[in-house]
Amino acid sequence: MRISTSTYFNQAKNELQKRRGDVSQLQAQISSGKRVEQLGDDRLATKSILQDQSSLRANASALRISADLGRVLNFTEHTLGTATSIMQRTRELTVQMANDTYGFEERQAAIIEISHLKEEMLAIANTEFNGRTLFSGDGNVDPAFDATGAFLGDGGQLEVPIGKLRFNASLPGGEPFEDPTGGPSIFQTFDDVITAIGSSDGALISATLDDIDVAFDRISNARTEIGRTQRQLDVTIGTLDHFRIMTAEALSAERDTDMIEAIMQLREAESGLKAAMVVTTRLEGMSLVDML
Repeated sequence: MRISTSTYFNQAKNELQKRRGDVSQLQAQISSGKRVEQLGDDRLATKSILQDQSSLRANASALRISADLGRVLNFTEHTLGTATSIMQRTRELTVQMANDTYGFEERQAAIIEISHLKEEMLAIANTEFNGRTLFSGDGNVDPAFDATGAFLGDGGQLEVPIGKLRFNASLPGGEPFEDPTGGPSIFQTFDDVITAIGSSDGALISATLDDIDVAFDRISNARTEIGRTQRQLDVTIGTLDHFRIMTAEALSAERDTDMIEAIMQLREAESGLKAAMVVTTRLEGMSLVDML
């Protein structure tokens, strides 16, 4: 009889310790908000948690790169917008000076203004952003154009990988200031316009308008290309952000505590603990009687 009571008593003690452990574990989960604080707490969830954490790190890196690329593209487009305004003003002056009603003084004033516009365009062509010259190509030559407007860079195009995709972070080197088909550069066009206005030959001045229009179109096409890349990037950022939200939700479901369920389990565990304590107390009393 004593052996049987002792056995029951030991079983009750083991059950009591288990119940206490269950209550303590649930209290910790509710307090921390984490169902799995250490990977060993749930072996089945460990693999998924590790995969989700790795995916979120890669996703965060891709979003950072996307944000950096977005800033480069926005700045490039803004810079080309200024170049567009310069070419528009250059064309206005050229059309005016082609009219024979303008005399020597007006044309000299136009030459001075167009010379300043050329200097502004050269500054744009040598623009830097975050340590890179925007229009020098892949080699990041600084400056991209010398004081005469000659291109010093290469024809490469900087690419940025984002996930499995690759985005152009720049235009082909020299563009749109250089003509990839071999025509005159923008700076040569400026020089030709200045020379034509200096000749006071209306027909010669008018003849430069075609090259101005070609240069203007190159800038417009470059802005269109940048805009296309920006739209593709926006779509990619949207996809990355959606993936981040979905993966974070999956990770939370695997790792975090379901408060309602945990509280219900805690109440049930506390009830079980009280019952186990009652049983253990009674068996402890029986054991003392048997020992007498």
